[in-house]
Amino acid sequence: MENLKTLVLLQRLDLQLDDLTIMRGDLPDQIEDLEAELEGIKVTVLNAEKFLKEADGQIDAIRVEIEASKEKTAKYKAQQFEVRNNREYDALTKEMDSMAKHAEEMDKKIEAIKAQKEESSKVNLLADPKIKHLEQELKDRKAQLEDITRDTLDEERILLSDRKKLIEKTDKKMIDQYERIRAARDGKVVVKIQRGACGGCFKVIPLQRQAEIKKGTRVFHCEHCGRIIVSEIYFDEIMNGALAVK
Repeated sequence: MENLKTLVLLQRLDLQLDDLTIMRGDLPDQIEDLEAELEGIKVTVLNAEKFLKEADGQIDAIRVEIEASKEKTAKYKAQQFEVRNNREYDALTKEMDSMAKHAEEMDKKIEAIKAQKEESSKVNLLADPKIKHLEQELKDRKAQLEDITRDTLDEERILLSDRKKLIEKTDKKMIDQYERIRAARDGKVVVKIQRGACGGCFKVIPLQRQAEIKKGTRVFHCEHCGRIIVSEIYFDEIMNGALAVK
């Protein structure tokens, strides 16, 4: 009987805690999503700012490389007048073509960096109002949640304290089983007999089993959904607060 009392009391406390969670609605999820979105934008802005700081240095380094290629090209061109055969001339021509191609690739790289600079500047311009909007929306959502939480904080604290007391004095295996059913059955672990059926899945319970459940001598599980079943009178007595946590 004591085990049944503990389980039904635990169910009552959990249902009351669930009601408080429902009162908060999806505000916690909204806050989490807003924080993630805000963090993502801020990271993008930081990356853009970092690129803008480094971009000019990258362009300068590439221009130095281009000038070096031009100097090599001029050197190869002068050497062409000193070659002794076609093979040497062709080799220098090949090197000059390679330098020209390299310089062309470097010019394209500079243009790509300039284009990225422009995009990064746009990111910062567009992000600023977006960040301000998200920060204000986040502030509003947190204020709403704080208002709701403030009104229910004492009640939640008492319920959690009572729940802790029950768990501490109850067999761990029983609590583990309770938590597994709770996770699998949307929070409904302990149910009462309703019109000869399980109050969770509404499958009919054999008359002999109903009689045993009503005795309240041990814990019975529904053969179909696995929930714990107790008599209607005993369930209602505890759920209505006739029995309290001590």
